[in-house]
Amino acid sequence: MFHVKQSDTLRACKKLAAEHSMALNHYADRLLWWNEKVNLVSRDVSRETIMSHIEHSLTLNAWLSPISHWVDAGTGGGLPGIPLAIVNPSLSFTLNDIVQKKCTVLKSIVRELGLPNAQVQEGSVADVQLDPKTGICTKHAFKIPQLLNLIGGQSSQPGAILWLKGFEEAVQDIESQSEQASFEILSLDSGEDPFYKGKAIVRWTPR
Repeated sequence: MFHVKQSDTLRACKKLAAEHSMALNHYADRLLWWNEKVNLVSRDVSRETIMSHIEHSLTLNAWLSPISHWVDAGTGGGLPGIPLAIVNPSLSFTLNDIVQKKCTVLKSIVRELGLPNAQVQEGSVADVQLDPKTGICTKHAFKIPQLLNLIGGQSSQPGAILWLKGFEEAVQDIESQSEQASFEILSLDSGEDPFYKGKAIVRWTPR
């Protein structure tokens, strides 16, 4: 079972992006600089598109509480974890990716940005220690069943999982699960910004 909710999440994240514009723009600069050397995001991506993806990451902000430690699984170039770490200095973030060269770059970006609340952990998310006080967030890196299967063998489950996904794909993923009552969907498609057409947040919480 799942629920579709409407809210002012998009407007709130745009306001948050404006409040932290200097630091978020610095991150965009470093991401684009490093992307010329290591393929973190699409090679031909524009700075405007990067800023849209950074803002998109911030739509998760209102869904982070009350968990204080988040693992960004399949982080790639640091999305959504680095933008969330920038705007939440009191929370801690682990940037996790299975690709070594991406993790090496991320360590440099974290140092360059001066983010004491972010660390980088190379390897599969299946090997990241989880507990009810830890959450997982991910931006288009995993299908819902795939991520749940990866962490399913751990002795302790996370307190929550947040996906940034396409709405229709999320519905299909959830309907394929035998236990659907733990899922919620928030549509980000308010009609105000074409970038968010068809986009959604999915939250899983343990029963």
